[in-house]
Amino acid sequence: MATALRAAWSRRAGAPSISNHGTLYPVLMKLEQESAIASEWGVSENNRRARFYRITKVGRKQLLAEKRQWEETTRIMGQFFALGEEI
Repeated sequence: MATALRAAWSRRAGAPSISNHGTLYPVLMKLEQESAIASEWGVSENNRRARFYRITKVGRKQLLAEKRQWEETTRIMGQFFALGEEI
């Protein structure tokens, strides 16, 4: 699963690389415990047993809240840096 996820992620334009298995699984486990994602076992494209993840309704709500908070943070930082340009 991690290899497929890393490959899919790396195909996205501008996506940072995921190089460490040790960081991916703990995050997936935490998100699943928080009900932000759900998983199920299945068969991958290369006919191997794999775990498939999907975002849940709770996860979409959490993602929207995090996105709004990030947008507010970047707006504030932008104002802060604009002050530096005025000096």
